[in-house]
Amino acid sequence: QQAITEVEGLDALVNLEKLWLCETNIARIKGISHLTKLRSLHMYSNRIRIIENVSTLTDLTTLWLMDNEIEVIQGLEKLVSLEQLLLCRNRIREIGSSLDHNSSMVELNLAGNSLWSFKDLLNLTRCASLRKLSFSDPDYGDNPVCELCNYQTYVFFHLQQLSHMDTMSIPEEG
Repeated sequence: QQAITEVEGLDALVNLEKLWLCETNIARIKGISHLTKLRSLHMYSNRIRIIENVSTLTDLTTLWLMDNEIEVIQGLEKLVSLEQLLLCRNRIREIGSSLDHNSSMVELNLAGNSLWSFKDLLNLTRCASLRKLSFSDPDYGDNPVCELCNYQTYVFFHLQQLSHMDTMSIPEEG
């Protein structure tokens, strides 16, 4: 891990489209809200606990926050262009309505968290563009819900638009 603990010195980079701040000791997402042309933000393997200060990044299509300390999915409501969200290996226990506004979401990886409820997974039925969904991933681990009987059948029954489930392709004949 690098000794970087906070984001600073990016004030002049207003045209920045990609930002990688990975494997550091950053604990808060801050100092980037002025980067409104940002399309890709990678802040994995840090110490981030809260998804914050990203609401102005409305052009963002890719957000990687895996391997952090995030407990709640929040602060993403205004990211309507978001297509890929990776929140693997955090401390998330619930999806709720947190992704309802992310209508462009194509890929969501929540592997290695603490999701446990079939009922909670139904919240993703409101993500009509979703094609790739993972609750289990060989690199990040499983959620407790993956241990429930017929979990994959249940998810696919309710999200029939999926082309990939748990990092594996779903045959067209289903």
